Amino acid sequence: MENKLNKRERYKAQLKPIDYYKDFENIDFESLTEGDRFYLQDFGIFNVDFLEDEFTIRLRIPGGRINAQHFQKIADIVDEYNLTIILTARAGIQLHGIEADDVLEIHKRINALGISTWQSFGDNVRNIVTDVYDGCGEYSQIETYAVVMQMHDYIIKNPRYVGMLPRRVSIGISGNRANVTSFFANDIYFALSKKDGVFGFNVYMGGKNTEVAVSADIFLKEDEVFDFFKAFVEAFYLHGSRFSRAKTRIFHMIEDIGMDGLKAHIQKEYKKDFQSGGEIVLEKAEFSEFHKLKNETYGFCYQTDFSRLKSDEIKNIASFATKNDAEIRF
Repeated sequence: MENKLNKRERYKAQLKPIDYYKDFENIDFESLTEGDRFYLQDFGIFNVDFLEDEFTIRLRIPGGRINAQHFQKIADIVDEYNLTIILTARAGIQLHGIEADDVLEIHKRINALGISTWQSFGDNVRNIVTDVYDGCGEYSQIETYAVVMQMHDYIIKNPRYVGMLPRRVSIGISGNRANVTSFFANDIYFALSKKDGVFGFNVYMGGKNTEVAVSADIFLKEDEVFDFFKAFVEAFYLHGSRFSRAKTRIFHMIEDIGMDGLKAHIQKEYKKDFQSGGEIVLEKAEFSEFHKLKNETYGFCYQTDFSRLKSDEIKNIASFATKNDAEIRF
C-alpha cells in the first residue's frame, strides 16, 4: 500500500504556517476550523473543539532564563485577564483560561515584550533547555546560554522551518558536570564531554518520553555546536518521515535508517568530518533548596505548587530579584 502524507502534512502542503500568519489579525477565534487549530499551534496558541471558548498560550523561555521586568509584566497580564499560569517541563510558561475575545490582544502583548510564543507547539524545534545552574553553579564547566540563544534566534520566524518539520524536536544542552535534571529524553542532547584535554560536547540522539537518547559517537567543540545544530535541523527537515504520525520522531528515523544513516544526512549539510566521541563528563550530585554558586553565593530553589504559580508569587519573586540583582531561572 502506498504511503500517504499524514493529515498535518496535507495542511502544510495546502498552506505554509508562515503564510497563514499573514492573515492572523483577521482570525475569528470563536469559529475556528480544524485547520485553524492546527496552524495556531505554530504560534503558541492551543485550543480543542470540546473547549472551544478556552485557549492556552505557551511562551518560549530559551534556557529557562527570564528577567524580572518581563516576569512582572506577565503577572500583570495574568491578573488583568484572570488567567492561570503553569510552568512547563521545558522551562517555558503557559497561560491558561484565555477567552476567545482576548486571544489576539494577549498574544500581541506577550510577543511585544520580546518573549516569543512562536513554535512552542506543533512540528517545530521546541523551547531549548539547559541546566538551571548553567554558567554559575559549582559544577558548571562551559556556559551554554550563548549557543542556546543562537539556536533560538536561528529558528524563530525562519520561514523554512516554522511549523514545517516532520515532527517536534526537543533539544537539550548542558556544560555542567552534574545536572539538576536529566536531558537524555531529548531528540538531541549535547552532553559535556572531554577529548584530548579539551572540554566540548558529545552528541546523543533519539530520546523521547519513553526512550533514552543514544550516543552518536560525535564530539563537538563549543564553537561547532551551532553549525551541527543547523545541519541536524536541515537533515531532519529534508529526510524525516512525513507519513504515519506515530513514526515521525528522530527515534523512528534512527530505527528506520540507523544512526549511521542519520549521521550521513547530517554530515552532508555539516560539510565537515566528524570527530569521534570523547569521554562524557557526568557525575552524580545531591541538589537541595540552596545550591552553591561559583561566586560563593547561593541559588535558592523556589518550589511551585505542581508547576502552578499565582500572580502574587510572581510579583514577589520579581521584586526580590530586582532589589537583590538576582537572576530568575526555570
